[in-house]
Amino acid sequence: MKKELSMYRTGLRIVCRKSVLDDVRKTVVSFAKWLRYEYEFPVKVVVYLSPEKYLYNDKHCSSVFFRPVDKTTEPYIVVATGDYQRMCYEGYSQVDALCNILNTIVKRVLDYQNWYFEHGWSDKAISTKSTPIVVDYMNDIKWNVCCSIMDNFFSVLYKKKIAFNLYKKGAELFEGINENNKETGFKYILQAAEYGYDVAQEFVADCYFNGEGTKENMGTAFYWYRKSVLQGNIIAQFSLGYCYFNGYGIRQNIKSGMKWLNTAISNGNIEAQFYLAKAYYYGDNIRKNYKNAFSFFKELVNAGYSDAICFLAVCYFNGTGCEKDCSLALELYKKAASNGDSRAMYNLGLMYSDGEGVNQSDRWAHYWFEKAYNHGERNAKQMLDQMAS
Repeated sequence: MKKELSMYRTGLRIVCRKSVLDDVRKTVVSFAKWLRYEYEFPVKVVVYLSPEKYLYNDKHCSSVFFRPVDKTTEPYIVVATGDYQRMCYEGYSQVDALCNILNTIVKRVLDYQNWYFEHGWSDKAISTKSTPIVVDYMNDIKWNVCCSIMDNFFSVLYKKKIAFNLYKKGAELFEGINENNKETGFKYILQAAEYGYDVAQEFVADCYFNGEGTKENMGTAFYWYRKSVLQGNIIAQFSLGYCYFNGYGIRQNIKSGMKWLNTAISNGNIEAQFYLAKAYYYGDNIRKNYKNAFSFFKELVNAGYSDAICFLAVCYFNGTGCEKDCSLALELYKKAASNGDSRAMYNLGLMYSDGEGVNQSDRWAHYWFEKAYNHGERNAKQMLDQMAS
């Protein structure tokens, strides 16, 4: 809980050289007022703003915290602000350029806090803490007192940029691109989700759903799927519908499940369409509807979705939701088999074994059963044993 302003010592001061740009001066002065409210400064510290691009002719030095030996001597901070113009010239937004300066100031203020209160923070810890503080500031004041040419839209863009970088770092750790550490990767991605990045929110929901990088928690998974959906994420729309449909993390609600599954389908999510097609085919939580299942399978195959080919072949072979057509079923089974579908291989074996839709052939039946078994179809082993006996 925040304390009243009067309870804080206003020990932070800003001193600008005349050549420091007005946009920079106004933004930093406003930021300093916020910092005085949020942090204690028991010993006065002055932040000197320099118009230079870097300090002391060192291209790697943009700010310095001068740390006294004892706490009776006032420390001070120097920050170079000349990089603001360079960033603007190179196409960065003014908000990005200004937030870069604020982020630098925060790091040195955290150095001050580390010095006075002896937190023991490492440089890496300080760098990690700095960006969220800038974002908190932007959220608190809506970013409308910094500069008349900026509005909250730019602050949202900056937050998205932060979130994307956090997500990228987390994904690299999670997927083991540079270092395989799912738990640490999850923490980065969770931060990105908390900043409102819909892709990260959907990823976090998957982690909670599957128990990867964190403990399984269906309720929390549902929460993050819903957050992501509210921002228009069509992958999360399918997942939210799936949760409602099956009662994962929320009381089962077929009507809401159908709503979000159909919304995802209307937005082009073919995984949602395939799932609902199978639900219609098997009668999974809804009444069987072979015509709808066939229609969806056919649309998916026409769209190039290979997993639906075998299902469409089964429909044609049995006349399920359509007129029976064994020749078309044979063609589709072979197409699915060429994609490595073991079910299609097994069904081809049955066709040749029974001579239905094709000329009966034990040789071809054995060929397809053996191929299906080698691709992991367990039922094929029983058929091979029968043919061998």
